Amino acid sequence: MRNHLVGLIGDAARSQPDILFLTADLGFSVVEPLQESMGPRFINAGIAEANMITMAAALSFCGFQPYVYSITPFITARCYEQIRNDVCYHGAPVRLIGTAAGFSYGTLGPTHHALEDATIMATLPGMTVFSPATISELDRLFALSSGIEGAIYFRIARENGPNRQSPPFDLEKPVVVWSGGNAINLVTSGSLAGEVFAAADALQAGGVDVRLISLPILAPFPATALWNALAAAPTVVAFEGYEGNPLEAGVARLLSEKASGYPARFLNAGRHFAKKVGGTDFQRAAFQLDAAAIAAAARSLIDQRRENASAHLRVKATEAETLHEEIRMKILVTGAGGFVGAAVVREAVRRGHEVFGTIRPGSSDGRLVDIASDFRLVPADLRNRVEVTAMMRELRPDAVVHVAWSGVSNRDRLERLQITDNIETSCHLLDASAEAGVSKFVGLGSQGEYGPFDRKITEQDLPAPTTLYGASKLAVYYLTRQLAAQAGMSYAWMRLFSAYGPRDNPVWLIPSLIQEMLAGRRPKTTLGEQSWDYLFIDDIASAILAVSTSKTAEGTFNLGSGQPIRVKSVVEKIRNLIAPHMELVFGEIPYRTDQVWHMEADITRLGTEVGWAPRTDIDVGLAATVQWFRDKA
Repeated sequence: MRNHLVGLIGDAARSQPDILFLTADLGFSVVEPLQESMGPRFINAGIAEANMITMAAALSFCGFQPYVYSITPFITARCYEQIRNDVCYHGAPVRLIGTAAGFSYGTLGPTHHALEDATIMATLPGMTVFSPATISELDRLFALSSGIEGAIYFRIARENGPNRQSPPFDLEKPVVVWSGGNAINLVTSGSLAGEVFAAADALQAGGVDVRLISLPILAPFPATALWNALAAAPTVVAFEGYEGNPLEAGVARLLSEKASGYPARFLNAGRHFAKKVGGTDFQRAAFQLDAAAIAAAARSLIDQRRENASAHLRVKATEAETLHEEIRMKILVTGAGGFVGAAVVREAVRRGHEVFGTIRPGSSDGRLVDIASDFRLVPADLRNRVEVTAMMRELRPDAVVHVAWSGVSNRDRLERLQITDNIETSCHLLDASAEAGVSKFVGLGSQGEYGPFDRKITEQDLPAPTTLYGASKLAVYYLTRQLAAQAGMSYAWMRLFSAYGPRDNPVWLIPSLIQEMLAGRRPKTTLGEQSWDYLFIDDIASAILAVSTSKTAEGTFNLGSGQPIRVKSVVEKIRNLIAPHMELVFGEIPYRTDQVWHMEADITRLGTEVGWAPRTDIDVGLAATVQWFRDKA
């Protein structure tokens, strides 16, 4: 690869007289063509790397474009102070070339191994770090380098890397996806590409669907581009450098910030020098950075993921058999025919409570047919004040869980029925509850009350709804809270973020995706860059029951998973469950003008007040949802 780069510099120098080439008395047998073609623009600075860096910085200020060449340890560690102070601090457009990255000089030992260079260079302000995996990536990087102000460090391997043609990339999205599998992400950069590509080939041959990704630029780290490229799957990161190198640090930070929910494994050269003498292949095998070790790590991670999912299911089964003891209560659930209302009824019945569920006359009770004998279904139009008052006087429940709401669909969220059908109705329901001696009133709110946020939302954040739906929910909260306070009634309001699970309304995103794919059709989607906070329906019901049966839980509670996930990842997960080989195309549908970009609930208060936490992993929940729709089809 170094010979190829020298050739690129020589070709550019023929038409660009400002290009200079500096070497610290190294590279001979490689750089002679440059010495011959460039004449006085070829400068041998001698074995004085620090002086050479300062010379290059000064020459750049005189209008020249210096390329500075040496083996990697000599051009990074030996003259780091000059790079920091003379080049980066002054913003000098110097191009540094470090050859023989990683274990390239295997037999020469730790003095010539280059395992920390990417890390120390990536930390410097203003330094761009190029780390090509193939000749084609190097060609593209060299072409893009003219658009970069400031210093560039070329981290170059002795070998040329895999002989493959790189898909196009640019400075905005410097991420290359070599294969688009969905079972495991293999992420690498630079000198280790040959081993990682070989590991990917071995995994593919064994039936593992690999997404192989390389990062030609390590600094600044392309977090957004990488996040959009990753499959919804576990990730193995392999880099020929010490622990904490910029590739693994960047990926680890990204997965943590995005709360991906998938495990990752980082393969590196550890934190110790090589103990034995041996060539490149020997050292890579010794540090478990060869193709066999990388493939084994990927298989292990996939197996671990499967075991974690199985363990989670076992925990859920155990919990179902050992419910916490609760005082048996009479609980009225409004909107019992709906997705959330039906789930609350099911959970209350499962816990042994006496349950009443209201349903609007003429509405379907299909979500509850199988448990119809376990609770009392009460047809009731909540808009009819006389009917509601009579119902409450007859039933006299201990707690009311108010889920019913007109106009939940997207098309109704800006309509005036939000006001006419919900606000007065909810207030009268609370008045009737107070008159009937109800001790606890729990209302179901929405994240729509908060309006747009680009961070985690706490209950202390000031609501600023942008739809009539959100504003009406917020109005009901303020009014019913005040009415409850005046009546001396215990009151809680639970703001639900995004729900999913079996029996969901088929028009919502997750059910519609499932149904399309089960029918063998590729769904049309947006780019899927939104991050939403999805909570499985069983967890929603358990949280609502925990608050409803608590003697002390009052006030506002956020109800979500606390783990936002990219919509694109949700689509990919569903595809992986139904049609793993279906090719997805994102961006066929434009974003809404009122697109919600980020939903993330801070659920600390629920845990503190009632000891609740979400139990259903997104993968387990999606699998259960897919299975329900598959059985129903």
